Order: sequence, then C-alpha cells, then structure tokens
Amino acid sequence: MRKITKFIFLSIFIVGAFFILLPTLNQSYAQDSTKYSIKINKTFSQSQPEGKVIVNNDYDFRVKVFDTYFQRGKSPLEGYGKDFLKACEKYGAPEDCTLLPAIGYIETRNCTLAASDRQKNCWGWGGAGENRVVFPDYSTAIDQVTQKLMTIPFYKTEFFNDPVYAQYYYCGQHCDKWGTYVQQARQDINNLSVELGYRKLF
Repeated sequence: MRKITKFIFLSIFIVGAFFILLPTLNQSYAQDSTKYSIKINKTFSQSQPEGKVIVNNDYDFRVKVFDTYFQRGKSPLEGYGKDFLKACEKYGAPEDCTLLPAIGYIETRNCTLAASDRQKNCWGWGGAGENRVVFPDYSTAIDQVTQKLMTIPFYKTEFFNDPVYAQYYYCGQHCDKWGTYVQQARQDINNLSVELGYRKLF
C-alpha cells in the first residue's frame, strides 16, 4: 500500500512539474528560433495567419528583407532598412514600403552609380544635372522623398501600389517602360522576402 501511495504521489509531482515548466519551454523555443533573424531583446510574437513578426520595438522582418536586398547589391543603403519603414509609417504609405528601394535600384542601383552616393540621392530626385537634389544624409533623403511622394497629388498611394500610374510625372514622357521596370524591382524584393522565409510583402 505504501508503494502504491508513493507511486501516485510521484506521478502527481511529475505531471504538475511538467505543466509548470511548459510555458518556460515554449518561451525558450521562441527565443531560440532562427527563422526570424531580427530579434531585439529576443522577444517577439507571430500574428496569424500572415506571419508578420512583431518585436518589442519598431523592428520587424521587413528590416531584414530590405537590408539583405541592399547588402546583395553592395549598396550604401544597407543598414537603412528601418528608415524606409519609419518614413512609410510616418506618411501613411502602403505597408510593403517597396517603392523607394525599387526606384533606387532602377535609377542608380541604389546609390552605387555615378555621384549618387555622394549626393545621398538614389532616386534621381529633382532631375538631372544641377537640378538634382543633394541631401545631407540618407535618413533625411528617405524621409523627404517619401513625404513628397505621399503628398504631391499625382503620386500618393496609387503610385506606391503601381509605379506605372505616374511614370511620366516621375521620369518624363520618354519613360514608357520605367514603371514596369520599377514594378519588377518591387517584385524582386517581394521574392526575396519569401526566399528568406517570410511572407510576401504585397
């Protein structure tokens, strides 16, 4: 009888310990997961069904996607992924936020061509020659170009979602393929997001 009592007590103890430790084990697994490489203080959650990563500050997986995109292109914009997202949120641009990186690629290969890095202007903003705007730094440039594109009437959200929409305003009357090229660059970023194990951006 004493052996049976000990066995029952031991069984209850083991089951109780398992349920007490279960949340800790789940938390440890989430913290050690390598699917999302952007982890600040190792705290994040995953909303369903889209799989967007939310961390304990304003980083999310799009930072990793953008910075990987710039890194692969040997662009000086690597490390500025967060600035694009901050500007898009600040001015109410579409959540995917892929337009500026895509325009930057088509215009200057994201500041790897000519004087674009020195000018901190990857987007050809202002036009050619002496009309081209020189920005003091990339963060300012990203903020100001996003702000302009979201407030000038013939751009706004429609342009962010479909670069063909305002290609002639942005690039000129000779640019009948420009919007298509920018859209392809957006799709390249979209594909990279999937390649890295995240959801599509748009």
